[in-house]
Amino acid sequence: MLRIVLVSLLAIAAGVMGFLLARGMPSTVPAKATAMVAAPPQVIGRAAPALVLRDLNGHGIDLSALAGRSVVLNFWASWCGPCIEEMPLLNAIHRDAGAGPFVIGVALDEESAVRRFLALHPVRYPIGIGVNGVPDTSVAFGNDRDVLPYSVLIDAGGVIRKTRFGSFTASDLQDWIQP
Repeated sequence: MLRIVLVSLLAIAAGVMGFLLARGMPSTVPAKATAMVAAPPQVIGRAAPALVLRDLNGHGIDLSALAGRSVVLNFWASWCGPCIEEMPLLNAIHRDAGAGPFVIGVALDEESAVRRFLALHPVRYPIGIGVNGVPDTSVAFGNDRDVLPYSVLIDAGGVIRKTRFGSFTASDLQDWIQP
């Protein structure tokens, strides 16, 4: 009888731990998922919230300083396979000046992990460290599903025009950044 009670308690404890661990783990989209998912209606057509991030050198990245430019915010993490796969595509569309979007990577990750990752896989666009908690930085921009990667297209007037759950293919991204 004691053995049955102990085994039952262990099974219950394992189930509770599994549930708690699963709740704390961010979800990702499978690497080959490319279908566009409808944007959360609460953010499309609204002014982008204020956002000031700290980059890896301690400098600020202020979204409001990019007024007059289209901006792609890309929320990612170093452990997210689909995020990593799309980074070269984002690197290719980033423009420091002139026509084309300014890309900002928002890492929802530990700073040390981001540093290690970028040392091996540098990008030309700025990377800021977002709040990696509950809620994380992406929630204010419409990521109500806790999915990475998550991208937001902000027009030159500072209005959110598009969002995307999941990764891009090259052609998806080119179509998506068009006004």
